[in-house]
Amino acid sequence: METVFRDDADGVMRLADRVYVEERLKSETPLLHIYRAVHNNKIVYYRIKIVPIEDGRKLVYGFENIDSQYRRQLEVTAEREKQMIYLDGLSREYLSVWYLDGKSRKVSLIKNNGSDSENGEPVK
Repeated sequence: METVFRDDADGVMRLADRVYVEERLKSETPLLHIYRAVHNNKIVYYRIKIVPIEDGRKLVYGFENIDSQYRRQLEVTAEREKQMIYLDGLSREYLSVWYLDGKSRKVSLIKNNGSDSENGEPVK
């Protein structure tokens, strides 16, 4: 049996209020809401998707288990934040910081702490 995670219960219950949902649907269609549930003592991520049909007279609620893709997204976001911390540190230390994509052989300037002539010479 699954139960909605305590901290997410209010948000899920709000979606049972038709007036609230109809107001949200005016600016956000479909309406998406991510919440956590506890299944076998493990937290699992779900997404509710609410779509109006028949000119809004009816609402369709879909529930989707997005645990694996959501956790992957969290990992990617954490890795990106870590890389930005490294780049910030390098940017303070060096005249310029560049990104080199080895596959495409493209070079992009990440941070420039000097004039263009000072920073362009090492790349050429």
